[in-house]
Amino acid sequence: MTPINKHSLFLLATTTLIFFPHSAYSDCSREDIEFYLAKNFTTEQITRLCETSSSPTKNSNTNSQSPTTDTELFLREAIKGRDVSLSDESLTYTLRSCIQYGEEDMYGFAPKACLNIKHQVALKGLKVSEPENRYLFFKPDKIEISGEIYREVMSGLEKYNAEDQQLILQKLETGSKTSIPVRDDISIDQVFQTLQQLGF
Repeated sequence: MTPINKHSLFLLATTTLIFFPHSAYSDCSREDIEFYLAKNFTTEQITRLCETSSSPTKNSNTNSQSPTTDTELFLREAIKGRDVSLSDESLTYTLRSCIQYGEEDMYGFAPKACLNIKHQVALKGLKVSEPENRYLFFKPDKIEISGEIYREVMSGLEKYNAEDQQLILQKLETGSKTSIPVRDDISIDQVFQTLQQLGF
């Protein structure tokens, strides 16, 4: 099989952008695609970044106070969530969390609520636990962290009545510990090392 080089990937991505403007690449410019390819991202990774992230070249040109870094790009790709951003003080991301609340019915099922919850993790005092339970056919799919964590329900709660909202809020995760989900095709050890280096 003939290997696909960066030039071929660029032609594929830009051709898709030109002839299919409403594709996943439509949120990325030619400069964005060149930027991602220079960082050795695959076409699948570029697709996900173009679907969920703002332009890295635009950010670095117009916002000198918080330019997109290689670390932020990696975390956007690695964290199984949305709206991942990194500043000098915190890591922010949004997860869709589903919880059971209230009493079970006669079949043993309890009501379930799915909410979009923003997490803002302070880098100061951040502690990252090394992944455990590595086996030949199994690898951890999340990183355990602890520190100062701010959580905010972004959406999903509004569809429930006041009584159910109280029950749901009581079930939500609180405290100084949480788990960051990691995509299957990303090295869990690389995510661990990246997060560990962010803490101070």
